[in-house]
Amino acid sequence: MKLTPPQQTISDDTARFRVVVAGRRFGKTYLAINELAKFARFPNSKCLYIATSYRQAKTVIWEDLKDILYAKNWIKKANESELSLTLVNGSIITLRSSENRDTLRGTKYDFIALDEFADMHPDTWLSVLRPTLSDTGGSALFIGTPKGRNHFYDLWVQGGSQEDWSSHQYTTIQGGQVSAEEIEAARRDLDARRFEQEYEGSFIQDNQIIFYAFSDDNIQIKPILRKRLFTLAMASATGGFALFVTNLNPLFFNIM
Repeated sequence: MKLTPPQQTISDDTARFRVVVAGRRFGKTYLAINELAKFARFPNSKCLYIATSYRQAKTVIWEDLKDILYAKNWIKKANESELSLTLVNGSIITLRSSENRDTLRGTKYDFIALDEFADMHPDTWLSVLRPTLSDTGGSALFIGTPKGRNHFYDLWVQGGSQEDWSSHQYTTIQGGQVSAEEIEAARRDLDARRFEQEYEGSFIQDNQIIFYAFSDDNIQIKPILRKRLFTLAMASATGGFALFVTNLNPLFFNIM
């Protein structure tokens, strides 16, 4: 399979556990297909792809995976209902979802790819899938776009500091799938934080995220006409308004 330079860098990484953070349309799923094929080329291997839902597994990767492996004459049998491929060398590639993570217990694997890991429950890896690699010494690939600083962020930090782990981070434009013009159009359409997260693959702290667009430049403090026993602050940001109580000073915060 032909990979982009960033994808090739990730594929060539020999770390047992690889964490890949990337902007949208980077080519993360295509990378997952490549890695599934790479590990499944060894006879009698068991490889697992985890999506956030059954629908995602079937619509996002299933057809492309079949097309690529059929073109290589690798497939012996395709099970459409179970989303599994048995290869001519005895290896099995299975697609599952993290929706009911406890059903993933019990089978050992040589390689697991977790796609959009930020949207999965952390126990999908910690309690359920990590033990399935223990007796095989298997590997795992975590890929996705950030969703704030959640468990995916913690794993990415861990990947940069522990033996047998590695971390990668790429923007959308580095993936080579989206033009610079489209990136700039998205930059104009989205607020800064959303653009940084979705297109630059940045981990944005989402605590009190509603306040990020408020500053001295767009908030005025004015007395209200009627006496109040509290202060109200009303502010407008992309996507709506915020109204909150601050103290007992009868002032009204008005957006310019």
